Amino acid sequence: MENKADGTYRIRGEKTGSMSSFAQVNRDWKTLIAGQPAADQAISPNIVYRSQLAKKQKIKTVQIQEIIETFVSRRSISKIAAGPLHNGFDVQFITHPNAIQVNQPIQFKVLNNQKGIKGFNAEILVQTTDYSRDTKVLKTVTSDEQGVLNFSLAEKGNIC
Repeated sequence: MENKADGTYRIRGEKTGSMSSFAQVNRDWKTLIAGQPAADQAISPNIVYRSQLAKKQKIKTVQIQEIIETFVSRRSISKIAAGPLHNGFDVQFITHPNAIQVNQPIQFKVLNNQKGIKGFNAEILVQTTDYSRDTKVLKTVTSDEQGVLNFSLAEKGNIC
């Protein structure tokens, strides 16, 4: 990236991932699997086979969208993108990532179709090298009426 203007740049990468289907069974959403269950194996309570479904059963398909963002500042820190970047789920940084400090207020806004999501529960995770969440949740926060998440960090470290 070649840019001679000073300030902060938001770099975003997106990748469309795999698709999964889910079926609603007795008010619970279960992973939908094509084919037949094996006769000699127990069926997990979290999955359902397409052959087991009634004709009018609710089915939803979800596509994974992987997003990675980073912020790079050249010589000085400037205000980052003020508004939402796109429709769908998005996170707006109210607190500049370079300004995050221990015991100082941190704010993010969670959006869906450019509108704040009230009552959104978010888990602040300790950075990890594996995919587990066991003992990795630092704190859980809930968004306010406008979709703003407010929290602070008690100690230095990497978070996700």
